[in-house]
Amino acid sequence: MDLKTFLDDFMNSDDLELLVRDVSALFDCPAMVVDMAFHAVSWHAPADFEDLPFRLSIESGSLSYETGSILAGSDGQAHYVSLTDSPYRRRFSLLVTGGAPVGYLILVDVGNRLEFEDARVFSAVESALAKQLML
Repeated sequence: MDLKTFLDDFMNSDDLELLVRDVSALFDCPAMVVDMAFHAVSWHAPADFEDLPFRLSIESGSLSYETGSILAGSDGQAHYVSLTDSPYRRRFSLLVTGGAPVGYLILVDVGNRLEFEDARVFSAVESALAKQLML
């Protein structure tokens, strides 16, 4: 998966689930989009991926108190956080369109390499997801 494929899918479809699958493939990690009320809107992970906070967010349809409080206290900049019940760090980033925050992208950094990814790729992905989330 590459950024061009993601952007092609964004331009040709209004399917947030497809885009989240693309993001998961692009960064080779589980991905989740949540709205401003911390409701899990869309997610994707490999079938064999097991992580308690990720699974509980999917089952309940919303983030845990711990995760929600981390997001609520953030300054809007992307940041990496470790959760109590997970061996994996998360990359949290705010999704903004037209200057208004609309949700968050959460990437589970299973390979401990997301911080080395190109910031321009993250920016393009986050912008597209924010616009798609508004639909």
